[in-house]
Order: sequence, then structure tokens, then C-alpha cells
Amino acid sequence: MIDYSSIRSVHLEISTRCNASCPLCPRNLAGYDTDLGYPVHDMRLEEAQKIFSPQFLKQLDKILINGNFGDFVTAKDGLKIIQYFVEQNPKIEIEISTNASAKPNMWSELGKIPNVFVGFDIDGLKDTHILYRRYTDWDLIISNAKKFIAAGGRAKWRMIQ
Repeated sequence: MIDYSSIRSVHLEISTRCNASCPLCPRNLAGYDTDLGYPVHDMRLEEAQKIFSPQFLKQLDKILINGNFGDFVTAKDGLKIIQYFVEQNPKIEIEISTNASAKPNMWSELGKIPNVFVGFDIDGLKDTHILYRRYTDWDLIISNAKKFIAAGGRAKWRMIQ
């Protein structure tokens, strides 16, 4: 049994929705409209506050918000949840993996939050990216990354191929 007080890092899937249709994604391999057995859901701020109590957040070193089941940009309260996490634990490191092809008004604000790292999932340049990250907008992704970085955010370029 895991001792609750010993948990220092959490992997969080903040949404089961995605705005892309990548060829090797399980959602696409099974047919994008196929029921894969998990509900379509975005974590709301109220849920995050219930699951991640201030006391629990204070003991954490890191939260990874990944995109195995959905993408951060589709979560309606994504930015609010990140702000809540950092308000409760200013030292927490938050790493987000995202296709970043949405919410152009969010990136500057996200870039101002300390200890937030964003992995921009960009597969190639403009002419090849669309082959791997279908229904995403390369120009928007680059614009969002520039806004995030200009606001002080720390970014990584991730390429799956």
C-alpha cells in the first residue's frame, strides 16, 4: 500500500478531449468516433480543488500534465487549475505536454507562472507537421509558443515522428 504522505509527483490527465487526430493516437487507430471506454471529460477547477487539497499540493514536487487521453488545450479550466496548483505550492514544478493548437489568449498568462514547463509537441516543420499532428495549426502553435516564451515561460520542442 502506498503511503499517501510519501507521494511527491503526480501524472495528471486533465482532459479526455483532443482537438487533433494524430495517425498513431489510440483515439484515431480505433476510429476517432469509436467509444474507447473512457468518458469525454474535462477536469474542472472545483474537481481539482477537491482532489488536490492544499495540504496534498504542498507535499508535491512535480505534476506532469500529459496528453495520453486528451490535450491540455481542450481543458476548459486548464489555466485556472495550474494557477490554483501554484498558489497552493509556489515551489511545485508543473510540466505540460500539448499540441498547443488552441487558446491563443492563454499562452502569455501561462508563461508568467513560475515553474511551468511546456513541451510543445511539434512534429517537423510547417510542411511535415500536418502529416503527424492532423487538425492542428502549425502557425498557431508557433505563435502560442512565442507568446509563452516571451512572457517568461520555459519551453521544450518535442517531436515524436
